[in-house]
Amino acid sequence: MIVALFAAFVILTTASLAQAATYFYYANDTPTAELQHRYSSVRPSISGGMASSMLGGDAGSAYNVIETYYSYPGYQTVGYASSGGTVYLSHAQVVDASQKFHWDWPIAGGTIPGELDLTCASRN
Repeated sequence: MIVALFAAFVILTTASLAQAATYFYYANDTPTAELQHRYSSVRPSISGGMASSMLGGDAGSAYNVIETYYSYPGYQTVGYASSGGTVYLSHAQVVDASQKFHWDWPIAGGTIPGELDLTCASRN
């Protein structure tokens, strides 16, 4: 019984570590003003990502936007996703691309003072 429980723990831990290793975080609870972008570096491989902005219960009103793009030899969007709360992006795997993320408070109609804590990650 103990051996079976230990084996299950090892399998779950290994699966969790493998999943965590597939994301590259370029902001992790980073205070960020409205419409201020957070950028990843050029990544060797990107197939999507996730992003969220947090400020207690008010974060549900924030509109989050994540985009994978090539900045050269001309700007080209590879993938784009937006929603309230946590936003997930999925697209075909690309190489040598970048990612950016920002939040917007659409109710205000312009920028508002203050910051939300952003978490943004590209998926390898």
